[in-house]
Amino acid sequence: MSEAVFMNVYRTIYIWSFETGHLLDILSGHESAISSLDIHSNYILSGSWDRTVKVWTIVDSQAESVELSHEALDVKFSPSGELFAVLSSDGVITFFEPKDMLNLGTIDTKLDVDPARGSRDVITRQSSAKSKMFTKIRFSPDGNLILAGGESNNFCLYSVPDKMILRKFKITENRSLDGVVLDFNRRNFTEFGNMNLVDTSDDDDDEEIGNKMSIKVKCFIFITKPQDCKKKNSKLNIFQTSRFSEPTEIQSAVLPAAVRDRQDILGAAETGSGKTLAFGIPLVARLLEKDDEESQEASGPRALIIAPTRELVIQIMKHITALIAHTELKATSIVGGLAQVKQERVISQRRPDIIVATPGRLWAMMQEAETASYLSKWSDLKCLVVDETDRMVEEGYFNELTHILHKVHE
Repeated sequence: MSEAVFMNVYRTIYIWSFETGHLLDILSGHESAISSLDIHSNYILSGSWDRTVKVWTIVDSQAESVELSHEALDVKFSPSGELFAVLSSDGVITFFEPKDMLNLGTIDTKLDVDPARGSRDVITRQSSAKSKMFTKIRFSPDGNLILAGGESNNFCLYSVPDKMILRKFKITENRSLDGVVLDFNRRNFTEFGNMNLVDTSDDDDDEEIGNKMSIKVKCFIFITKPQDCKKKNSKLNIFQTSRFSEPTEIQSAVLPAAVRDRQDILGAAETGSGKTLAFGIPLVARLLEKDDEESQEASGPRALIIAPTRELVIQIMKHITALIAHTELKATSIVGGLAQVKQERVISQRRPDIIVATPGRLWAMMQEAETASYLSKWSDLKCLVVDETDRMVEEGYFNELTHILHKVHE
């Protein structure tokens, strides 16, 4: 296709003629943004954040599609066109045969790249060089090798036939405390590095958990009456044992208003800033403050957290589970990829106070819930959290989210 040029705009591919400049065709079919394109002969390869890869035939504008387990970051045809590779957001390179879309094998690059450093990890000379993940792939001219690199201090060369690493290359030896870091607040960046992340303590025996800065929440108290001190003192152990030394910026802004004043909150902060605990702590605190008129056991969920992806739900569940470890509260996740019948059985047996769910699977279970079942009764709901709201209002989630909100407010 030397006589044509193509480009993608969000979810649509446009093809123009080099000779005349006329628009030849418009290809659409992806449900989310297209992350990468490649072309070979009369075929166009497109990868998208909707977890699909499509091989388009330019002549008849038809496409063959294959589903992925994670979002596609990059796609590439081999020079011969006999196979193509897809790099997904979980760090796995998958090879396919384009005609029948057969899976020819995978390479897990996470095993060859240093893990990412968390936003609150203590920076040392050993941890400062830790990288993120690969975002780009390229074939060698003979198609027997593939190179992976991107947001990392390393890049790796793999054998395509053997699906194994041949060599790892290190791009730079950055001796600054921050190493190669893409996400930081420049207002806190000094000649010594990012001061929010530098461990300035002199004592090597400071309390640390998994090489992370110890944190201890003690900036708020859930006591409304002096005579309730003894009754609620045991509940404060949840936060005292969490080992927090000070709240983050988003937590400082949210916790007083949400816990003390019981206000509705709309918050925005960058990844790794402590948003999960900013809504998790007020949620747990509200559920622990049981009113006298409340029944011993609720007829339905008392708190609902909705997140767009399965991975985010799992991450939120880890924080919630840690917060309620010393309480009688119970939490359960609802995500796709697992048997719905089994999840319904777990919900009915455990009767969790807190549900963390993706909108698609939650709405499917709410639709099929019987009248007297646990997921059909939302009158006891006290807290509702919608995480990553900017993604939730996209087309892929908005309809289900709207149905869920209408249902819980009935």
